[in-house]
Amino acid sequence: MINRDNTKIEELRSLVLGEQYESALNDYIDNNDETSRVADVIVEAINQRNQKDNKVTEELSPIIDSAIEVSINKNTQRFADILYPVIGAAVRKSVSATFNQLVNSLNQVLTQNFSLKSIKWRYQAWRQGISYAQFLLMKTSVFQVEQVLLIHRETGLLLNSVANEGTETSDPELVSSMLTAITDFVSDSFSSDSNDTLEGVRLGDLLLKIEVAPHVILAAAVRGIPNQLVDTTISKTVEKIEQDFSDKLVHFSGDNEEFASSAPLLESCLLKNTLEDNAKERFPWRLFAVLLVFIVVGLYKLFVHINVSNEHEITRQVFEYEPNYLIVESIIQDENIALSVLRKPGSRAPSDILENINYLHTTQAIDDKVVDFSESGELPQYNLTIIDVVRHNLISSLSEGESARIWLSDRTVNVSGELKPNTLEQLKRYITKIDDSLALSVQGVTLLPPEPTASEQMEREFLRQQLTSLIGDGEAIAFAFEQDKVSLSGEVYPETLDSIRRYLSRKELSLDVEMAALTTLTKSPDFQKQYDQLSLLLNQVRFQYELNVVTPKNDKSEMARFVSQAKSLIQLGETLNPPLTPIFIVTGYSDDIGSKERNIQLSKQRASNVKQIMVNNGINENHIITLNISNIESTESISSALRRVTIDVINKDL
Repeated sequence: MINRDNTKIEELRSLVLGEQYESALNDYIDNNDETSRVADVIVEAINQRNQKDNKVTEELSPIIDSAIEVSINKNTQRFADILYPVIGAAVRKSVSATFNQLVNSLNQVLTQNFSLKSIKWRYQAWRQGISYAQFLLMKTSVFQVEQVLLIHRETGLLLNSVANEGTETSDPELVSSMLTAITDFVSDSFSSDSNDTLEGVRLGDLLLKIEVAPHVILAAAVRGIPNQLVDTTISKTVEKIEQDFSDKLVHFSGDNEEFASSAPLLESCLLKNTLEDNAKERFPWRLFAVLLVFIVVGLYKLFVHINVSNEHEITRQVFEYEPNYLIVESIIQDENIALSVLRKPGSRAPSDILENINYLHTTQAIDDKVVDFSESGELPQYNLTIIDVVRHNLISSLSEGESARIWLSDRTVNVSGELKPNTLEQLKRYITKIDDSLALSVQGVTLLPPEPTASEQMEREFLRQQLTSLIGDGEAIAFAFEQDKVSLSGEVYPETLDSIRRYLSRKELSLDVEMAALTTLTKSPDFQKQYDQLSLLLNQVRFQYELNVVTPKNDKSEMARFVSQAKSLIQLGETLNPPLTPIFIVTGYSDDIGSKERNIQLSKQRASNVKQIMVNNGINENHIITLNISNIESTESISSALRRVTIDVINKDL
């Protein structure tokens, strides 16, 4: 039954296939032989083919990829064991590099932790409203924006692109097309909201940050770990582009040349941050300004403290040298000077004493009590020392031209200065009276010549007035009195000189008159010579001052004469050809007795007072220059001579 069926099948196969069946059967048998032959030469054939080109490799790559994928899925552990040596080394290398970078960043953070930069960074973090740690990460993160692309959102066409110099970048057109495709794919496949967009793509250490706007997409290729500044800059740039190119974006026709001017905006996104950049940050001017303010405030406080101390010392010395005054207590309370003083009846009020002192920072509270020092029992209640009482007695008895310092060492009263013989005798008697066990040392005392008597003073003044009345226009005469002698100097006409001689011959004077320095003028007046002579005469003017006084002790008539002569000199200068303008240099002096600040103030005020007198009498203040010289080191014998104001005349062409 079976055989008959097989035979029928064969007959049917022959009828259907005919001769082709036999041929196909023979080919099948021959193919098995071909496979054997190919197996013998396949290796050599591949080798020979590879020497010509890479076609075999290209054709086999998909097969090998599929084979590896299938093999990994079937036996994952085996592949992990095989790749372990390679992957392990790579991982160790990557971890080592990352750790080194972290160590460097931490090292920089620790280096800046106790420096001016750390203070600046803390201030900047506070200004930005973030923590100090976040700010440190932002400042120490290392990154670089390598390329920035501007893409039209609707069409996906590249509008413009910029790249950092020295970095290898891909073709912007290609990147734009691929990015558009990826964005569309992600949006279509995974986004449930049509407004959701792709914000970034990371490939290794390269991050592609994407900012999507209504009409454009801005993509920035960032290598490293960017900080918040990158996101902020990209967002602001996109907003600026949307604002500046809104019309062109809405009506975009495919011409990207219209967006060439966007390059500067895109270049602003090419940011980078390196450790070198952090080390070269700009000088912290704000912090410097704050520190400068603290320094200035500190210096001002120091200046005020020093000035308050100086003003206290000046105030104390003013009352110490004021006749008929005795200081009981002198203290500083904040910026208030508190003095407790005793004064004799009839003495000047404290307000009158302080009216010529300019105070900058202090107020004065003077508690003064009027006490009769001659009455017994008045002083003991104030707990005064012996030296206080002696000093008061000496200072209150000083007359014009005298000055003194007094101090106690052991049981010896030391006195220095310039005193008249009668003043010194009174002091000796007074010390013996209050305590005969006290010794007196007067080694530093210089005795002054006795003052002229009242009659001698009258004689001198009368002589001055009489001889001055003989002087006419263009003439000048000066007087120098020395005890029993008077020296005349200046220039007069011969007739005037004869009149002076006749007057002196008729008068019986107690003074010897010296006229060697008195010269004669020619009859015809020479205005230039008169100008020079009067200028020379004014250069010899001196005004002397008492200790701690700013008004001259000279007779008022001498000041009036000086002002009159100064006005005459100005008038003479106007008549010359070319005209001359005299400039009066008024220089105030003070000695080194007392504090430096008080002496400076005295010298300035003495010069200013003379200037004011000149101005009040009609002399233009443009003709006057005031100077001051103070604290001149001197011996006790010449200190009174240093308390003066001098006049110097210089000429200026009109």
